[in-house]
Amino acid sequence: MTNILQHPPKTGEVWTVDDDEVRLHVEGREDKGARPVVILMAPDIDIPKIGVANVVPLTTSSTPDALIIPITKGYEEIAQGFTPDNNSCAVVNFYQPIEIRFFKKYRGKLDETTQVMLKSVLQSQVIGIADFDFTG
Repeated sequence: MTNILQHPPKTGEVWTVDDDEVRLHVEGREDKGARPVVILMAPDIDIPKIGVANVVPLTTSSTPDALIIPITKGYEEIAQGFTPDNNSCAVVNFYQPIEIRFFKKYRGKLDETTQVMLKSVLQSQVIGIADFDFTG
């Protein structure tokens, strides 16, 4: 079992966090115990030092669209004992900060192409910026 003390979270990684700390749709929502999220931040930010990571929650119960992006084939690394669900999608419009004290288990890392795709959707569709420069 990998935990935050053994492996600090980094951008592009997928971790589980306490589900009740993740902001999602409120209708009929129940705490599932742990929810996978992907960290989307500038790669040089020291996440443990600031104590917060900006994440996009993952879901298996939504239909892909412009803001719900399939990611299952985007893993470049998968933690032992974890199998990504074939219906796993990133819900980009729920991009949010989560304190790292709520992070539970490392689940894997998304490849650079998938990270850039998620950042592009976040930047253009949620934040509203049309310039794409992910070098910093």
